[in-house]
Amino acid sequence: MQTRGLPGFLLVLPALLLLAALTLYPVGYGFWLSLHAKHSLFPQQTFVGLDNYLYLLHDPEFWESLRIGLIYSVSTIFLQLVLGVAAALLLHQSFFGRNIVRGLVLFPYMIPTVVAVILWKWMLNNQFGLINFGLVSLGRCRDNRGLPSPAA
Repeated sequence: MQTRGLPGFLLVLPALLLLAALTLYPVGYGFWLSLHAKHSLFPQQTFVGLDNYLYLLHDPEFWESLRIGLIYSVSTIFLQLVLGVAAALLLHQSFFGRNIVRGLVLFPYMIPTVVAVILWKWMLNNQFGLINFGLVSLGRCRDNRGLPSPAA
């Protein structure tokens, strides 16, 4: 047995367990709820077993919704792939203003990151920042003049 990768696996194990719990719990709870007849506003629930699934097998509205959902999913994925590859091939070609067009295409992806950085910079400002104000108010740090907070 190789123990060379064991320390790395043990270091990743807590994250894997957390991801598994965050993934499996909602799926398991959803399946558990599907075995019950329950109103969303009232806490009472009655165990019905697989009756909900048997009902769906004979419900034409379910099958129509499934058909429309599959058509929508397949068509949107297909269009995204085709248009995405076409845009990538177009932006890969050499033409006048290519760098500007690439920048304009990537601009919407950069805006949320830039806004988040500016907000964190404001919140962590040592003189006017909200986080600094909260810590000084709690007596956890010194104010911007280096004096202990009044609560300390």
